[in-house]
Amino acid sequence: MQVTRSKFAPFWMIPVLFIALISSDLLATNGYFRHGYGSKYRAMAGVGSALYLSPMGVATNPAGLAFLGRQVIFGGSIFNPNREYTVAGTPTVSPFTFPLTPGTVESDSKIFLIPYVGASLTLPGGHSLGLAVYGNGGMNTDYPTVTYDNPQLNLEPPTGVDLSQMFVNLTYAREIAPGHAIGLSGIFVYQRFRIEGVGAFAGFSGDPAKLTNNGYSNSTGVGFRVGYMGKLLPVLTIGASYQSRMAMSEFDEYAGLFAENGDFD
Repeated sequence: MQVTRSKFAPFWMIPVLFIALISSDLLATNGYFRHGYGSKYRAMAGVGSALYLSPMGVATNPAGLAFLGRQVIFGGSIFNPNREYTVAGTPTVSPFTFPLTPGTVESDSKIFLIPYVGASLTLPGGHSLGLAVYGNGGMNTDYPTVTYDNPQLNLEPPTGVDLSQMFVNLTYAREIAPGHAIGLSGIFVYQRFRIEGVGAFAGFSGDPAKLTNNGYSNSTGVGFRVGYMGKLLPVLTIGASYQSRMAMSEFDEYAGLFAENGDFD
């Protein structure tokens, strides 16, 4: 291969191209939270602090709502995590322990639909209102076996956990100067939680009756997000936002699992 300089290919691009050719893929996730809400933001790896694409952008920076105009969008994503674990070797018989069931076990929960909906409206005087509903989910598991097998307890399968969250985001934004805006979102949160098959840990819980297998427990709470977005140059927009802690009610049915009697903000 021969590389020559020209006005179309600056010399500094040569090492950049070389690094790109020898680099490998890097895969990661954001844990339970999604890296972006709405198809456009997810397609751009969650970019949104200084980019207004749709009403779902208020999940990152509510100030962008001031530049959207009137929009209504809805959609969703299909999440397909395939989880399994393998236990090998002879189960332990040491004191104060309990054996894990040997073998490879796959979770029965594999396909999840995670929807969203958003709307924005511009009012006279540079005022904008928005609504966005989105959620987190898809990380629940259902292992059809007694994973934590305490011989002293009569445990029934399955073993698994389910946590789902829904956010309702009501936003007000205003353009305070040409190309510059501020925004404020009030956020209502609903979440539900369930866990099964961890009764073997009852001896370690402060409230064994509220540790496992109590069905779904519901929790609600509120918080807020405030943001700024401004265009400094035709090709440069900056943005910043802050989100408060979501003050949630307690998971009463699982006060023996979560710290502070079921608190999960």
